[in-house]
Amino acid sequence: MKGRQQRARLTPKTGFGCGQNTIFRNLISGLVGRGDDHNECNQAHKPRKAKGGEDDQLPHPNAEHHWLLLFWERKGPSTSYCNPPMSAEQKFWLVKTEPECFSIHDLAKAPNKTTSWSGVRNYQARNFMRDEMRLGDRVLVYHSSTDPTAIVGTATIAREAYPDHTAWDKNDDHFDAASTPNKPRWFMVDIRFEQAFKEPLPLERLRTIAALKSMELLRKGSRLSVQPVRKSEFEAILKLAGAK
Repeated sequence: MKGRQQRARLTPKTGFGCGQNTIFRNLISGLVGRGDDHNECNQAHKPRKAKGGEDDQLPHPNAEHHWLLLFWERKGPSTSYCNPPMSAEQKFWLVKTEPECFSIHDLAKAPNKTTSWSGVRNYQARNFMRDEMRLGDRVLVYHSSTDPTAIVGTATIAREAYPDHTAWDKNDDHFDAASTPNKPRWFMVDIRFEQAFKEPLPLERLRTIAALKSMELLRKGSRLSVQPVRKSEFEAILKLAGAK
């Protein structure tokens, strides 16, 4: 959970289409990889600073892949397959984080109010991030493993899925020997702070709201750290919080 701040993905120039991306993917297949998350601590990361005080923009710890990541960062898509055009239908999500590790206030203080949401080690949660999260989707931020647990604010997706480099960093708590730079297994997205609610919305209060009776967060046994949220549920949460 010591991820580094990432730059927003640049849109590929005209002419760098799906066909060309296929060739590129074959060259670096897996650089962008593909559980219940019992450990939500360090799901988000405080940016590290590179020497000289600037943000360390290149996450890959292995120098031999440095140029590939740089090319990917500037030219490639944010996933290992060609992304479809951004959906006109905005989606809504909820992500959990332990506030002692990384709170919504830490997100608000991060450079550009943005951080990489890495450390997710559940396949279903990973698939939500990799396959369904799109730029501009809105996110509820939930503080877990605290008293009380609560939804505390909102964020937006600032960058679509790309490889979670913490998985192949042996010094990281979320190291996974089965995930490699050439065949990554885990992905992350970038999220950007939007707002902190004036008052947190505790879980027990949410259970009293009829409009939220089918919300995944309130389902018995639900423990995923990344969850889909219905538009009606998102709007009900904002109404409760007196937010927009």
